Amino acid sequence: MPLFSKKSEKISTLPQRKLRLSHVPFLNEEIDDFKKVSLNLGNKEFKFIEGSWIAVTKGTSSIDDVTKLKHKITHLEEENNLNKIKVEVLLDMLAENMSTVTTNSEKSKKIIKN
Repeated sequence: MPLFSKKSEKISTLPQRKLRLSHVPFLNEEIDDFKKVSLNLGNKEFKFIEGSWIAVTKGTSSIDDVTKLKHKITHLEEENNLNKIKVEVLLDMLAENMSTVTTNSEKSKKIIKN
C-alpha cells in the first residue's frame, strides 16, 4: 500500500436525462374558470363574487338581484350627495339675502331718523 494515495477518486456519474413531460397533459384552462367559485353547505349555496360571499337561492339566482341593488345603492348615494350640495347652496343664498335685507333695513331706519 502506498503511503501517499489519493483520498478521493473521481466517481463516474451517469449522464442526466432530460425530463420528458409528454406523459403529463397540458392544462388548457382559463383563469375565468377559477373566478367562479361556489360553496355548498348543506342546503345553502354561496358564490364568491367581487370579493365577498353571496348566498344564492336554488331555482332563482339572487346574484342579479344583488348587483341590481348595488347599482341602485350607488345611484341613490350619488343623488343624496347632490341633494346635500343643493341644500348647502340654498342655505348660502338665504344667508346672503338675509344679510342684505338686514343691512337695507338698518339703512332705512337711519334715513327715517334723520
